[in-house]
Amino acid sequence: MSLSDALGDWLTDDEPGELLHDLEAAGPDGQWRAELLDKHLSGTKAQRMTGAGPWAGALVHLGAQPPTDAQQGTLWFDPRELSLHLLVARDPSEVPKGTDPALSWLATEPVRFFQWRTFLESAFMERVGQPSDDFIPFLPRDYRGLDLAAATGMSAPEARLYAVWFGKALPTLYDWECAAFLGEHRVADMWDGAAPREWTGDSPGDDGYRVAGHPFHREINPLDQMEDIEIGNEPRDDDRILYPRSTRSPEIGLRTRVIVQFGLMTELSPEGATEHGHQLVAPARR
Repeated sequence: MSLSDALGDWLTDDEPGELLHDLEAAGPDGQWRAELLDKHLSGTKAQRMTGAGPWAGALVHLGAQPPTDAQQGTLWFDPRELSLHLLVARDPSEVPKGTDPALSWLATEPVRFFQWRTFLESAFMERVGQPSDDFIPFLPRDYRGLDLAAATGMSAPEARLYAVWFGKALPTLYDWECAAFLGEHRVADMWDGAAPREWTGDSPGDDGYRVAGHPFHREINPLDQMEDIEIGNEPRDDDRILYPRSTRSPEIGLRTRVIVQFGLMTELSPEGATEHGHQLVAPARR
């Protein structure tokens, strides 16, 4: 059984046996997920990270929901997406009016290919209405790549529906501005192994989305339409160039976030979630 198939069984049938085995066999990046998932299943509420990665020794909260009384810098492991999230926050007095709450759990790493393939294979989509020119052909899709490599090649609407499937959202550039207060070393850890750019939830109009760019790739060509996250320096609005929502690039990936004030979505509205001719009608089981 493939790792994505095992994750699909876990999400739809609550059957973790093969998943734990396959994660253990996937190398260090799979083994820490297996350890935290196993601890969660045994009822453990918190666990120290083992191994030699950037989060080694850190205390990680376990549970279907993130802790409600956590402080900035706290780690939480989501046992459904199998992802580690970091609480980022900014002083409430500094929150610009009209922005999202300056408190969210931002994934410490990009979505991996095995997670992305599970979404494509397990999420139930149905075609609705009259699709636009950039209608999303969800399946079959050819996503070749190592299971634990950063997933790339999805459009902005596809990235959004992946996040919605897990009851989450795409990060915004403001999330990254808040994360910068944790220090350059921590932001660098979060971009380790990531694609050069990632889709964000910033969509000021119907024609495009903004992307976040690796903050330490300093040679930015404006023709590449790449967002640059300046550590400790808020990007100007006129520097935030949009990508067409239909763009699919091997250099653009994604990650997820959870807005604490709203928590994880446990079921979809009767209308589901619709993006350009597809309606997501079944979320991942929680």
